[in-house]
Amino acid sequence: MINSEDTILDGTIHVRSEKELRNAVDNALEPTIITLDKDIKLAKSLVISANKNITLTSNNNVNFFKLIGASKHDPDNPQDTIIVNDGCILRLDGIIVTHVSGAEGWGVFVEFDGVLILLDGEISGNTMGLFGGGGVANFGTFEMVGGLITNNEDSGVNLATRYVGDGVYAAHGGSFVMSGGIISNNKDSGVNIGYWGSFVMSGGVIANNTAGCGGGVCAFGGHFEMCGDALIVNNTAENGGGVFVNHALTSCGGSFSMSDNAVIVNNTAENGGGVYGGNTFEMCGDALIANNTANRNGGGIYVGPGSFELSSGKIYGNTALDGGGVCNNGNFTMSGGVIADNTAIDDAGGHGGGVYNSNVFAEVKPDDTFFVSGLFSMSNGVITNNTAIYGGGVYNNDGIFNRASGVITNNNAVSKGNDVASGSVVDHGAPTFPFTRW
Repeated sequence: MINSEDTILDGTIHVRSEKELRNAVDNALEPTIITLDKDIKLAKSLVISANKNITLTSNNNVNFFKLIGASKHDPDNPQDTIIVNDGCILRLDGIIVTHVSGAEGWGVFVEFDGVLILLDGEISGNTMGLFGGGGVANFGTFEMVGGLITNNEDSGVNLATRYVGDGVYAAHGGSFVMSGGIISNNKDSGVNIGYWGSFVMSGGVIANNTAGCGGGVCAFGGHFEMCGDALIVNNTAENGGGVFVNHALTSCGGSFSMSDNAVIVNNTAENGGGVYGGNTFEMCGDALIANNTANRNGGGIYVGPGSFELSSGKIYGNTALDGGGVCNNGNFTMSGGVIADNTAIDDAGGHGGGVYNSNVFAEVKPDDTFFVSGLFSMSNGVITNNTAIYGGGVYNNDGIFNRASGVITNNNAVSKGNDVASGSVVDHGAPTFPFTRW
């Protein structure tokens, strides 16, 4: 059934107002393409319900038309621009989903059995304070094939939700699959995987996002699989510039696997410039972690208190105060792969150009600490051409270093132990785990 006010051209329904848009959605009895002929400002959320199958697109291939949510500022009653109900499918193919400046609400909220597919266009300029986040909240299925998710943010009103993720939040069984497109310039993580959520990234780019934990991706309580030609680049955080994997000390923790030709490059953090591995992290295939920087520990990877298994791939050209390639305060197993050309030469540290293996006391909250014992087991692989002041290849600071095989060669130490050195030094400490903020 098509309302008499709707205009049908080229097999699609063309709309120019909120009323026409709502009529087209409500009256769609079969898969329907709705084309915006101008920007449309909504007074309340657009709800895709009753098993609808809707595609929203623009009659403008150069500058996409906007669907603008929350036409008034009401922080106590945030209005999501679009809500996808259970059993419904929404495709975005060339529109911009946004909000009025200063208004609050998710760009798109996907309920448990809902499906969102982003083919082209933008989800941008959304802010959410009550529940954190801003771009997409996904409790169902979200597929990102193309398009851009950018400049979404958390207003910071609720500190308990500041790690929900401002680009995309997938939790409570929500599945997010990204094969293309760009997630960039969001605050409090490009993507956050909450409890029982999952994220598979086989392509596309996550870049220039910022956060307290996990500038690119925060695996807080779900699994993150990075494969194919996926790229995480130029993100910044306090812990885990590229990726943060939450520990399981007082929560279910996150997990992360990296394979194929996936790349994490040029990210920055205090600890774990490329990856902060607080729980379970596996690296294989031709995966690459390169040219990341940590101002303290673990230029490429910080492990603690979790586990890291390196079976193949390369950790290359990373820089840190201690542990240019890897800083291990957990359980690091190396059965293959290459750790090369990493650097730890700062006068304030300078331990372990390739690997720094250590025991530390880590603070959970004020006056509550636990002991983290570093165990590094090497059965194969190569550690080479790394540079440090102490222990160019490996520095073992009262941890446990078991080497059954593998090659450690051609590393350089300015002061002591070109390939391997050991001793007791004052550790710069593991990060403070901010349980009280989550």
